[in-house]
Amino acid sequence: MRVMAESPGVDISGEVRPSAAQLDAIRRMADTLGAARQGFNLDISDNTGKVVASKWYTGHVRGERVINDIRAFYETGSLPQDSGLSGFHSLRTKGGVNLNGARTLDEYIAQKYGSQPAVQAAPAAAVPASEAAPAAVTPTTAEETTPTLERTAKSQSIQRRQESQFVRELSDLFGIPEGESRARLRQLATQLADQRRTTGSIDPALADSIFEEAYQQGRVIEEQFYNDHKALKDELRTRAVTLDAESRNSAEYRDLRRSAMGRVRLTNEGGVPVDVRYMELSQQYPGLFPESIINPLEQARKMVEVAASIRRSESSLESYLGEDAEIFRQDARLRFDEAVNELTDGVDKVRRLEEDTARQTAAKRPQKLKPMTTREVERLKNEAAKLSRKAERIMNSSALTEEDKKLVDNLLNGSTKLSSLDPNATPNFSEVKRVYEAKKAAQDALRPWREYQSQIKQNRIAEAQDMLEGTEEWQDKGGGDYFSGLRMAMETATRNIRDVSRKSGEAGKAAARRMTETFRGVSTHEADKIKWENRWRKEIKALGLNQHESAYTQILGELQ
Repeated sequence: MRVMAESPGVDISGEVRPSAAQLDAIRRMADTLGAARQGFNLDISDNTGKVVASKWYTGHVRGERVINDIRAFYETGSLPQDSGLSGFHSLRTKGGVNLNGARTLDEYIAQKYGSQPAVQAAPAAAVPASEAAPAAVTPTTAEETTPTLERTAKSQSIQRRQESQFVRELSDLFGIPEGESRARLRQLATQLADQRRTTGSIDPALADSIFEEAYQQGRVIEEQFYNDHKALKDELRTRAVTLDAESRNSAEYRDLRRSAMGRVRLTNEGGVPVDVRYMELSQQYPGLFPESIINPLEQARKMVEVAASIRRSESSLESYLGEDAEIFRQDARLRFDEAVNELTDGVDKVRRLEEDTARQTAAKRPQKLKPMTTREVERLKNEAAKLSRKAERIMNSSALTEEDKKLVDNLLNGSTKLSSLDPNATPNFSEVKRVYEAKKAAQDALRPWREYQSQIKQNRIAEAQDMLEGTEEWQDKGGGDYFSGLRMAMETATRNIRDVSRKSGEAGKAAARRMTETFRGVSTHEADKIKWENRWRKEIKALGLNQHESAYTQILGELQ
């Protein structure tokens, strides 16, 4: 370890962990020289002397923070980066906020972020979103015609990652803890991303409201006092203390025992006398245990008060920062706008991906043809039949060999072109050409009908694919493969669809609605068939036929 007294700071080895004594020396140096000069330099070098990690602490330097960063380096391989809130804390000193040499707040912001218009900074007090200053996000105008977007699992995953990054940056910036506050921030991030994805722009009022809510949800966890005195708290809770008999018999002792539960271990016998224990604590922690307290009950009560005060405390940004809140708010707004712009850049990539997916899907989807009437189909078939008979007559009157017939078939299926044949070099060329043209005419007559049939098939396939979209979210009925199949066999198709889609998302429920609508026609026709059968059974029963007459009527119907 090399001490840089001129900085002040230290240069330690990245290969070998510092000893406990070295860490204690670094802590004392940061607490004294670093705090006095409002700066401390930490360099970590490899065995060749090359600096692999470096960090400069400014403002109110605390030795414990430097030690924690050193420990984090040997665990992760890098020094932790300061959050927006902790970075601002480093600028705070006992005399206010250290603006790193800048004379004014605007000059400090210009040095850190470049020249910024004053309107970008949010006001210090909370204001309604409609009256707040516009967010300094990148302006983008939506297209006149919003393009078709196709949501995919890939695009959803990419957008979720962008939203998670946005939430992490804001949580780090404002110190938002895990829980409902961060979940609410995630909902707002999704709303912001969806607005950008669907419209191509962001409403400044929405950005302002998100900033305001994130600022209000920010919390500061003060745990330095707790970390410094955690050993004392544990010692007070575990090491037994005994008061004298007179103090134990007093009326105040019962209340003292109640308040000491879980904080100070008070026992009737076998513990260290309270005055001896208090003298030890007063020597170790004179600021916490004044020597002026000599009454045993008061000494025990002071120990309980100190134990209760050693805890983590939480406060809002406004109450913690006080008069420095406006400076932090303006600094945070600029970093918030940077995070919003990063989010919109990521969402724009998602938007382009979904536009491209929609275009590819539309290109692959077959176009529906105009329905053909029965008269048009009959006309095509009659014309094709006439041409087929004509081709058959020409075929029968022509002297074609097996080779000639194979050549005609190749011409019809397109493997051979008529233009590629040499009339002089091709045997029996005129007969081959005549038969090919006759068969080709019959084939071409039915082409519109065959294309129409093929298009119907493709449309049905595309319709089925659209109908199945979202069914991957369905869940089989419980009971295993056997009982699940048995339970489905006992129900109608529509009831099975309702059951398996019950726990699915919106896409699965939409697929269930499409399926149910399709089966509605089948159910209607099935019901009509049953009604028709019942009506005829009733009419036949009304005829009053005996067994022989009924059998004769059935035989007569089958013969006809």
